[in-house]
Amino acid sequence: MLRDADFRMVYSTGEQQEPVSFYIEALMESNHLDLGLGFFSSIGFKALSHGFAYFLSQGGKVRLIINNILTSKDKDAILKGQDTNLDQIVEYRLTSDIISLQKTLSKQDQHFFNCLSWLIANRRISIVAIVPRNNSIGIAHQKFGVFSDSNSDKVTFTGSLNFSESAFLYNVETISCYRSWTPENERVNYYYSLFQKIWSGQNSSVQIVPIERVKTHITSNFPALAIDELIENELTLLNEHNLDTNVIEKLQKT
Repeated sequence: MLRDADFRMVYSTGEQQEPVSFYIEALMESNHLDLGLGFFSSIGFKALSHGFAYFLSQGGKVRLIINNILTSKDKDAILKGQDTNLDQIVEYRLTSDIISLQKTLSKQDQHFFNCLSWLIANRRISIVAIVPRNNSIGIAHQKFGVFSDSNSDKVTFTGSLNFSESAFLYNVETISCYRSWTPENERVNYYYSLFQKIWSGQNSSVQIVPIERVKTHITSNFPALAIDELIENELTLLNEHNLDTNVIEKLQKT
């Protein structure tokens, strides 16, 4: 459970508690993740590969809000009225991004997408893209999320970190963490409410774009392995890198 973890107030690159350690710890202690991302990148998502199968084995569910990732050419076309089918443009760009990334996937990336495919096949993930409602050239650049557990406790995070290769490997990043069972609960409620408003289409600043085609592409290219096989693969990855002994111990008990 989330209360069992020793969450810090701030996680920063170069400090004893790196940002990625927060995500892994929170995954291991929760069963629901609402994630509002600036950028979607499988290379960045490999940070979640440690502990993701365990999250699934505990009944994990995910709601994922990502930005539209439109090229300059796409945005120019929309502005000029040449192509107003925004849903198709967004789906095409996201699918093309995943196709190009498949050529360079590491074992960790492959494992994450296999987990993602399992979530899709078992109807335990929902994904939407958002675009600014009042203009056609900006992007959604938010970076926040909420982990929840079966006791209805929540941990919220926000900060500079995108889920990208640069953010996890090269940048100096900082995220802040807030817990619902402390006086920080007001901030937790704010971010959870913000996610709910965006997700339900009640936020007036953004437009929701469903992207079912992206989910279909993921399940077609990454097999939805049995949960036992996902856990075994995760243990292999962790042992290969001599990392996350806490994760290994929990996986071995599943």
